[in-house]
Amino acid sequence: MENQTNQNGPIRSGEYDAVTPPEYTSSGSSKEGLAIASLITGLMSIFSFCCCGFTILLAPFAVIFGAIVLIRKKNGKVKAITGLILGSLSLITFGSLLFSMRDILPYSDIITADFVQLISEQDEVFPKYEEDGTLPDYLQKYTDAPYTEMMAKYDGDFYDVMDMLLESYKAGTLPRYNFVLPSSEAVSEAAVSAAEPEEPAETAAAA
Repeated sequence: MENQTNQNGPIRSGEYDAVTPPEYTSSGSSKEGLAIASLITGLMSIFSFCCCGFTILLAPFAVIFGAIVLIRKKNGKVKAITGLILGSLSLITFGSLLFSMRDILPYSDIITADFVQLISEQDEVFPKYEEDGTLPDYLQKYTDAPYTEMMAKYDGDFYDVMDMLLESYKAGTLPRYNFVLPSSEAVSEAAVSAAEPEEPAETAAAA
């Protein structure tokens, strides 16, 4: 075989230059996946706080991902700490909000049904309320216990709520729903029926 030459001079047959394969190194961002996930979910839990469901779903992931990065000493410590702090703040704030509303939660179905009915009848309710302070029958209960006691904790009463809604009505900023939920009376009756124990079949047959 003929001799070949390279930059270092001629080489004999059967001899080849050793070729060093290129080194491949993974980028730093690929090693920070959990840290970046913690940061993103932490930020999203803060920005989506108005949607409580999203906050309660995202915040735990931010805390878990951040904790894993710190425990296993992975890259992205700063991002992990930031995500962990943001997730923890979201959980604490959400928990505090629920704790402050603990008295209202048992009545949430009734309040929601009344609010939807009020919004659907706003063109009838608010002109009368502005004229002489008249409340429809399904809202009269909010001027008595236990609702007055709940609102007293916030230094207000139901008329303060109605005044605020009236201003929104006059400004045209109240929403208008095209659907109707069951009335609060129907919700209350359903709750009572569900709470009553069923009569045994034998007793009913004997009667």
